Amino acid sequence: RKAGNRVVIAGRRTDALRAAADECPGIGYLRLDLTDGQSILRFVTEVERQYPDLNVVINNAGVMNRTAPLWEVPEEEFTNLLRINVVGISNILRAFLPAMIERGSGIIVNMSSGWGRSTAPEVGPTPTQTPDAALVQYGCSYSRSIAGLSGVGESGRDLHLSD
Repeated sequence: RKAGNRVVIAGRRTDALRAAADECPGIGYLRLDLTDGQSILRFVTEVERQYPDLNVVINNAGVMNRTAPLWEVPEEEFTNLLRINVVGISNILRAFLPAMIERGSGIIVNMSSGWGRSTAPEVGPTPTQTPDAALVQYGCSYSRSIAGLSGVGESGRDLHLSD
């Protein structure tokens, strides 16, 4: 923001978003629930209206459950983890990549914790590791799959689209 960029943050809890924006004047915020298709649609529509020159997306959504073996975590809890940490990130990519590719510019950074790469016996296998590992691999796959498009380059696991 200090370099002249406009910043918008998104999340489920409006009170937390408002508090963050109050601490950093000039930052905008929009409500977004990655488990709700209508919320994603409203979010993308609003971002495109308010920020038509969007050039960076930082995918940092994620939830964590208790550290426990997979077989001790209820299916609903694990499914919610996957819906937010993997499917939600995928939905954001699907929403913003086409415009970035068409413009020939933009950066997408997918964040995940180190859990997806951990093999420590005291932390695995846990449900938290599963989506983190999936996101790491998914990031590599999607960036490589579109790297051949005109004007698109790949750097590490992040996709950089440049003029």
